[in-house]
Amino acid sequence: MKKIFYLFCLLCLATQVQSAALNLQVYPNAREVFHSSEQRDQYWLALGVYRKIEGIWQADKAQRLSGLLERTTFELPANHSAEKGFDFFKQQLEALNARELFHCKARDCGTSNSWANNHFKVIQLYGLDQYQFYSAYEIAGANEKPLYVALYAVMRGNKRTYVQLEILRADKKAEIGISASSKR
Repeated sequence: MKKIFYLFCLLCLATQVQSAALNLQVYPNAREVFHSSEQRDQYWLALGVYRKIEGIWQADKAQRLSGLLERTTFELPANHSAEKGFDFFKQQLEALNARELFHCKARDCGTSNSWANNHFKVIQLYGLDQYQFYSAYEIAGANEKPLYVALYAVMRGNKRTYVQLEILRADKKAEIGISASSKR
């Protein structure tokens, strides 16, 4: 029991450090539906749209990364659009000089079902293709390990709106930043 408590304390500390690294404001009156923080040896940062490639749904471009991953799913208040939620976080990231690696919106992103079930594995993110937005970012300091951010927003058929925010603190400093032409 003592070991479990110790691991829980470490996990909480890691979550606070990760959140503090970006110091992003939460969308006003949004409800946190899901949150996790874990070390990942293999995280795919999508840098392209989801398509069926040789019978498998996958991003046509992606970069494999490893590090501490913090994932949060927010439900926005009623009558708030996916675009408004997306722009709220996007503006904060741009203020941090985040470099956008990839962006898509609406049907140009592929199917919402693929993002929800294959990429994020969060069922609440399955929504209407015409009301989805995705961007991937890199935030790199001169002497720091880079942070990578995946931001996705979608409105469901029941008019509920969700935002997925994933922040990965990379294990190592990239020699050269990720290019949008990286392939899976």
